Amino acid sequence: MADEEIAARFKDFKKEQERMEHDLPYPGGECAGDVIMRAIPVLEEIAESGYQNAAVVTHGGVIRTVTTALLHMESKYYRLLGNSLENCSITEVRWNEKTGHFLMERFNDFAHLEPYPELLRASWVDAEN
Repeated sequence: MADEEIAARFKDFKKEQERMEHDLPYPGGECAGDVIMRAIPVLEEIAESGYQNAAVVTHGGVIRTVTTALLHMESKYYRLLGNSLENCSITEVRWNEKTGHFLMERFNDFAHLEPYPELLRASWVDAEN
């Protein structure tokens, strides 16, 4: 669906979501807590795999949601972590074996895209959902 159609069809949901009073599931979809329960075990498995470096590619919504968990925020607040992330931005976390926690190194870093403004969201996105 186009952003305009999403905004019209889910107007009431979007209004409720903006209040951030509850971790609401998208109509027919998941809430942030559901995403966290799916994603965090995978990140922990990767962290404990013995590999020194790993790249994980995913959508901005998953990045924002997982970041709330890593920062010990309530999942209903994931929308506070940027309105939208740049496509191909870098969010970097490091696993600390001693503490068993992830450390946020950088979030939504898109400096490597700045020489190419036509690739940035501002050049092609009219509305956000």
